[in-house]
Amino acid sequence: MDDHGGKGAGILVVDDDASLRGMMAEHLRELGYAVVEAPDPVAALDIAADASRRVDLVVTDLVMPKMSAPHFVERLRELRPKAAILRVSGYPRHHHPRLSSDAPFLQKPFTLEALEQAVKQALAGTS
Repeated sequence: MDDHGGKGAGILVVDDDASLRGMMAEHLRELGYAVVEAPDPVAALDIAADASRRVDLVVTDLVMPKMSAPHFVERLRELRPKAAILRVSGYPRHHHPRLSSDAPFLQKPFTLEALEQAVKQALAGTS
């Protein structure tokens, strides 16, 4: 298994919308990824802090309760500096001024094919 991606990669899906989170997780599992879900950034950080879990990629909504996206990403980077992050939002990229133009980004609504492509790109280190 390669170091940072491919089938079997560990993916943490973070979204406060349970149906969307479940749909993303189910599809990624069908593609062969090891997926764990979190309903909010606080729960996601608890999962990321567990060294026994493989987390190669975090797919996270940018607008959620309990913690701002920039603070979440900062704390996540402290715990998992090598993990890729795919940011997802119902708002266009320009509504997230702190988001760099080269950061992997997927705008809602999206197709399962678009999710799959975005995940592959994020794991490969390209946007």
